[in-house]
Amino acid sequence: MACSACGQSRTGAACNLEVDYSLVSGSRILPFQISLNLTDSVLNPGVGQNQKFCYDIEGVGEDKSNFADLSHFVLGICDEIPEEQIKNITVVINGVAQEVEFGEGGNVELRTPEHPDPPTGCPGLKFDFPLDKVSGKMHICFELTVPRVVGGVDTCLFGGGVTAKGLLI
Repeated sequence: MACSACGQSRTGAACNLEVDYSLVSGSRILPFQISLNLTDSVLNPGVGQNQKFCYDIEGVGEDKSNFADLSHFVLGICDEIPEEQIKNITVVINGVAQEVEFGEGGNVELRTPEHPDPPTGCPGLKFDFPLDKVSGKMHICFELTVPRVVGGVDTCLFGGGVTAKGLLI
């Protein structure tokens, strides 16, 4: 979800419905796939309905030292979206609903371009939930009270002292 229309990202490429950081090489790899869950999302809400975005994050690595567990991730969103327009955040890890504390110092917080996530340098909606590199599965959803034009957003991962970023979903 972003400020520009879907179909074209900022680079002119078609929007991706999933990204795969397990294919990004390096001395440490954050082996996670992120996909937009179209079944649970409500991208074009009706009158009186919130716009809803749901994503699935899955660990697809191996139990080797060059693969790192996920510490947290940041999902880029429009800079124009204030915290009070973000509602009904849910996080489910391996089938278990997690307690969500939204706001500064919580396990979900809005990081602005002026105050991005410290280790990644990325602004957006930060989800501070660890995930296993081999078998971890996370399902997150959030709603916007004011619908926005759908488009590609940055995804930033952090874990094992490494940042992975640059893929748009």
